Amino acid sequence: MQVKRRANHALKHAAVRGEGSGSRGSARRRSDPTAAEFQLAYWPFFHMNMAVRSYDLEMKRLLKSSGIDMPRWRILMLAHEHSPISVSEVAERAVMELSTATRAIQRLAADGLINVRTRASDLRVSEAVLTAQGRAATERVIRAASRVFQQAFAGFSDAEITALNALLTRVHTALREPV
Repeated sequence: MQVKRRANHALKHAAVRGEGSGSRGSARRRSDPTAAEFQLAYWPFFHMNMAVRSYDLEMKRLLKSSGIDMPRWRILMLAHEHSPISVSEVAERAVMELSTATRAIQRLAADGLINVRTRASDLRVSEAVLTAQGRAATERVIRAASRVFQQAFAGFSDAEITALNALLTRVHTALREPV
């Protein structure tokens, strides 16, 4: 909590001082761990990690009563939006290892939430389809996710949410390229 307070304090004061891309202590420079001016409070990954961890903790708390963990939550949502969806598509879209996606899908199938079938057009591809029980479970966890979303973004405008999604997509895309 103390690190978070220091981070918020440093960012607030940087904004008040008007430190931007043109100043000697630019945001890009301060955010680079090799720079003398570097502070954890200016590192975007620090803030992304804090946000994701807070989200993760709250979602886990809310999903616990449904018996759904985070990997299975993501798979249910993907199957809800893209059914049928191949196991490899799940792994790619959920940014998880193929073996992790496969095990989670097998658990969902064992729980009766997903049926796994062979794709008719390509017998090498296994795909997941929500069952009626899976659709009901998904509707319950969607309500939990909505509560977390409402809490996290209560003070955000539509434009800010759109901008945040665009920026995070750019970061994700950039990180998919090898260094």
